[in-house]
Amino acid sequence: MQALAKQTGVRRMGWDVIADDQYVLREFCEWAASIPYIAGTVMSEFNSNLAKGELTKNDWTAKEVDEKLRGAFGDKKDEVVAEFKRVQPQKKIQDVLFLDTTFRPSAKMVLARKLENAKAPVFNYIFAYEYPIDGGITSFHCSEIAFAFHALSEPHIHLATGPTPAGLALQDKVSQAWVNFRANR
Repeated sequence: MQALAKQTGVRRMGWDVIADDQYVLREFCEWAASIPYIAGTVMSEFNSNLAKGELTKNDWTAKEVDEKLRGAFGDKKDEVVAEFKRVQPQKKIQDVLFLDTTFRPSAKMVLARKLENAKAPVFNYIFAYEYPIDGGITSFHCSEIAFAFHALSEPHIHLATGPTPAGLALQDKVSQAWVNFRANR
């Protein structure tokens, strides 16, 4: 750390960065027990079909879908497909290929820690909206923020989200949910 500070000219602030949430989030302080908590993720985080360059996922044939699923999950394919259909019945089965398996488990772990001593509500969400542009884009890291802040009309966001009636209606619901969370604190 000192060598890095010397190289970059950054002064040491009396603490070290520890890239291990087991240490940083090992427990919530006592006074936080009475504060409501909300945490969530988006369906694909950094694993979206946009990030993977799979913009034709909604045009794949049943055979292509099966081959890709078998390639990704091997002999567990049927088990994975059945569970995905159970928890995401409105999604296309190929969307399981873009499901986040990195951040969602960590978010659930933090929620479990918060619940251990919580005296206030604890909420969790998974944002799974598919953007109706470029053949359908699975939700990606921070993509729910525009919905939470009711910002789909902002020109750059408007261009990226394809402001459909369904998206605008979802924006109303998501932003109201966040307002309600804060208001009921």
